[in-house]
Amino acid sequence: MKFLAYTHANPMIQGSGGEKCLQGFLEKLAEKGNDVYCYCSNENKWRKKKVKGVFYDHLKTRTLDDILDEIKPDYVIAQFFTSEDAIRKSHIRGIKVIYLVHNDFEITTGKELKMLDSSDYAVFNTFWIGNKMLTKAKKFVIHPIIQTKNVKSSRKYITLINPSKAKGASIFDVLAMKNPDKQFLAVGGGYGKQEKFNRKNIKEIGNTQNIFEDVYAKTKILMMPSMYESYGMCAAEAACCGIPVIASKTAGLKECLGESGIYVNSLRWIDWNRKLQLLEDDNIYLRYSKLVKNHIQEDFKKEYFENFYKNLKK
Repeated sequence: MKFLAYTHANPMIQGSGGEKCLQGFLEKLAEKGNDVYCYCSNENKWRKKKVKGVFYDHLKTRTLDDILDEIKPDYVIAQFFTSEDAIRKSHIRGIKVIYLVHNDFEITTGKELKMLDSSDYAVFNTFWIGNKMLTKAKKFVIHPIIQTKNVKSSRKYITLINPSKAKGASIFDVLAMKNPDKQFLAVGGGYGKQEKFNRKNIKEIGNTQNIFEDVYAKTKILMMPSMYESYGMCAAEAACCGIPVIASKTAGLKECLGESGIYVNSLRWIDWNRKLQLLEDDNIYLRYSKLVKNHIQEDFKKEYFENFYKNLKK
């Protein structure tokens, strides 16, 4: 089969959850022996490249119509800002659509879900979103496919990834101020205004494509005081390395971490600090480290993608 993904940002460049989720999805399709293409509407400096069986390129002077007529895919994969165009032009040609849904915002996903018909697929990153969103398309849930690496953490830093206001940068800043004896790491995200810090015990690095080596290999605790997380890919990646996660009690993070997460249902810094102090006990730290790693490994065993792919082949 031929699959064509059309997106606004190249997953090989944009190191955000949605793009990394798309990348993992495309690589799984390529593993099955399919022809998989990913075309981006921007990033003109990007050159055509094949990575893990997936052909990446940008439109250059061409249009989506040109690419669709040239490749003639069996399925078009759409997500985020380019979805409306991809769905409309695919339907004109009788091409089925796989629409990847990463949040429950009606303003960003509702219109596109209504465009899908019964021969299309709506693939949700979590059950809590899939259960609430309405569509005529066939509905499947696939937890984001994590590209894991076996790294052993030096346990040096308390880490926040994407230090934006919505991800809890202010709480992170206060925690660093109140714990001058501890080392903190702020890692640049792919979206949103990135807050800057002026503290000697906060190290700041930019967005990285080598997050396991650059971040998780040095992280003791991952902080996620987020206002919203549809799933929380960073939490799942940290869990792969046995890094305990202190997280907001969002629906997405609860589905991602289950009982292995250390939750704070508060925006008060002192409540987050209590959880940091809890993990100073080595026995408690090791217990959560094993718990979170076992939890994510059990989730990986569930055949989310395989169940979807079997239906696709029918």
